[in-house]
Amino acid sequence: MKPGNKAWTSANANPVAVQIELCGFASWSTATWNQHPNMLDNCAKWIAEEASRFGIPITKLSPTQAQGSGRGVCQHIDLGAWGGGHVDCGSGLPLDRILDAARGGGSGGSTPPPSPPSQKAPPFPYVSSDYLGQPDGTKHWHDGHGGGWDNKHAVRPWQQQMKNRGWSIGVDGIYGPQSESVARQFQQEKGLGVDGKVGPQTWAATWNAPVT
Repeated sequence: MKPGNKAWTSANANPVAVQIELCGFASWSTATWNQHPNMLDNCAKWIAEEASRFGIPITKLSPTQAQGSGRGVCQHIDLGAWGGGHVDCGSGLPLDRILDAARGGGSGGSTPPPSPPSQKAPPFPYVSSDYLGQPDGTKHWHDGHGGGWDNKHAVRPWQQQMKNRGWSIGVDGIYGPQSESVARQFQQEKGLGVDGKVGPQTWAATWNAPVT
């Protein structure tokens, strides 16, 4: 894209901003955005390129900063009525992940590849018939609400490893709806049985499968 042909989409903010438009929806969850790594990577490269061209710090702005004299990166919604009153890109956009990649890209805008996962999964913490999962009427689920051992040796390490892989997931030691959703997306991505439960196979893949 030539600098003179930038997107002209943000009303009164157009003269003092450059914009990129993504092929997504404001209703998307973070897990859905993370299913489009090429788009996120291209966005990071573009931010790095424009930041270098215009001397813009790769810093996330608050709505007050975006509508004032702040210099950095924001979403369309952060511009408020001054920027046209749009709601893009939605709360699910992993902007922190994008900005981290943009900062690593340097002046050339090249985003570094994801860090490889550890190649040795810790032992699965239960018998093979058990799994990390929400209560389901069986005696095989473990969701971390028991505290202590569960949180320290099961749910929390799995959540942390998924976060290390680039997934947007809270590391709280509780296997709730967010953890189940991330597990389902990961299982689908890796060709595993999709049930949202972290059994021995999904556990091992969390550490051993390539980051894609």
